[in-house]
Amino acid sequence: MKRKVFGPLYVKSEREIQLDIVAYLKTLNIQHTITDSGVNARLRRRKMRKSWPDITALLPGGRMWCIEVKTPKGKYQEGQEDQLKDLTYCGAMVTVARSLQDAIDAYEGRQNHEPQPRRSP
Repeated sequence: MKRKVFGPLYVKSEREIQLDIVAYLKTLNIQHTITDSGVNARLRRRKMRKSWPDITALLPGGRMWCIEVKTPKGKYQEGQEDQLKDLTYCGAMVTVARSLQDAIDAYEGRQNHEPQPRRSP
């Protein structure tokens, strides 16, 4: 795995951020699945909706939590932002996590981070 180093600052890859988030979910005993990652991502995309978030979790009480993992400078792929907005509209908690801290903040605040619903209820 190539590491990006900018001066004294190390920037984690999406995969590393994702692994940090999964470890955090495990400590909280939150049921989850990684929906699109790793070397075989192309194979998985055939089974998953193209723009589905990277991690899908089930929060206590039954609310779905969708986490799209991006690097600090990462951009949305085609359709991702609309998919996240649609999930928000349907009642899911949606987080775009550019670090483990983003996921922690979202969980502790039980709020969406980034995409806002594109439709009014």
